[in-house]
Amino acid sequence: MRQQGFSLIELVVVVTVIGILIVAGAFEYMDWQGRYRVESQIKQMYADLLKAKQQAMQTNMPYLVVFSSNGYTICEDSNPANNSCDAAERAAPSSTSLSKSGLEYKINWFLAPNPPAANTILLDQRGLISPADPNNSNWSAMAQLTKSDNSSWENGKVDYDCIDISATRIKLGKFDNDGTVCNNMGTCCGR
Repeated sequence: MRQQGFSLIELVVVVTVIGILIVAGAFEYMDWQGRYRVESQIKQMYADLLKAKQQAMQTNMPYLVVFSSNGYTICEDSNPANNSCDAAERAAPSSTSLSKSGLEYKINWFLAPNPPAANTILLDQRGLISPADPNNSNWSAMAQLTKSDNSSWENGKVDYDCIDISATRIKLGKFDNDGTVCNNMGTCCGR
């Protein structure tokens, strides 16, 4: 006579296999979630820069982007003589909707050649990008996200973690293993 059911050994094996799959899935999910947050932040920054460039051309007013380590401020430069975001310009509705602070991942901002206060770029009415400092004529710029202490993302595993900025283009990119070059993703993503 045959009994229906599972033996204790079969039950333990099935529960162990399910437990291993749950643990492996949880680690993969945490890794995916970390990559997602990095890419989400860099894509939001990219979208804000493109929107500011578009608004500068539509309104025929220059826009400034001021980077700090924990965010960025984008404002219409209603007083182009001083090339800075004044308090009234920062409070404008378009500026507050594009500006971000308290970001999860810090921004490393590179403007070469890099004088100490070079953290501002100008988006002019023709869609051209330049440093706000008019004496800085030969330049290149990059914005890179850096890990926070509790982040689970590894370099090389994200699709995008930097933005490459030139006089005419803003492109999403991925830093090389050395963390020195932002390899933009060709012409797929730049405008």
